Amino acid sequence: MKLYTKSIVVFSWVSVLRYVFVVSVVLVILFGSLLCTAVRAGAMMGPVGATVNISTTLASTDMDCSLSSPTPALITSSTCGLVGANVEATFVVGNVTPGAYIIQVTGDSGDFVTLSFMVIG
Repeated sequence: MKLYTKSIVVFSWVSVLRYVFVVSVVLVILFGSLLCTAVRAGAMMGPVGATVNISTTLASTDMDCSLSSPTPALITSSTCGLVGANVEATFVVGNVTPGAYIIQVTGDSGDFVTLSFMVIG
């Protein structure tokens, strides 16, 4: 009788482990797709009129920074500030057609970071 009880306990643990495995796989599938969505949502994109926040880094010797684009109408107003090498910048998306654009964050020592931005309609 004791052996039968042990087999029930082993069977119960196997069932629990199987259940945990199945639930883990389902959670990875669900949260994995949510994570991918969050990453895509966090990409540099936005509609006309949106305020966009940029966080990046420049050389620690920079005292000031600025935003620019080869398409001047893309950036209607902007701010750019440095804390050490960390850049915190914002700009408002100008009245441009949906598509891919380039934004450049430039430090006063001449270094720069080039970012891509997608205007969505």
